[in-house]
Amino acid sequence: MKTLVILVFSIGLSAPEAAANTSGEIFECSELANWAELGGARYQLAQLGYERAKEDAPTAIDLLAKSTAPSPSFTRERSTEFWAGMWYGESITRVENWLQKQYPVQARPGASASERVMTAMTQQQVWKPIAAAEFQQRGCEFYLPNKD
Repeated sequence: MKTLVILVFSIGLSAPEAAANTSGEIFECSELANWAELGGARYQLAQLGYERAKEDAPTAIDLLAKSTAPSPSFTRERSTEFWAGMWYGESITRVENWLQKQYPVQARPGASASERVMTAMTQQQVWKPIAAAEFQQRGCEFYLPNKD
């Protein structure tokens, strides 16, 4: 059922976005590991996501080249590293926005440096258990190499 949902979701996306699904999911796990303070897992997942994105990006670029999009295309001119970075950045934003919806913690506009630091510390404190639970619920640990 999960595969079917991902397939249906992917159909409506442009080629680069559809190819980013798996690497984006791994990048999101990396960011959840960051907020949950699972240091080693964060690095391993970021590396895995980057490698997966570099594998997926050429296919996405080829699919886009076959599309009927008008020329010139900003997308076609970008490297695989560019797309890996874009997908990683988008995943970080997605996780932070999701955490903000779960437990809103935001500095007020024009906040002083000390207030922004306190906000960041509060975010880390309250988002850590939320991120850890989501990391487990998504099964992010299954992306990590076995510790045999």
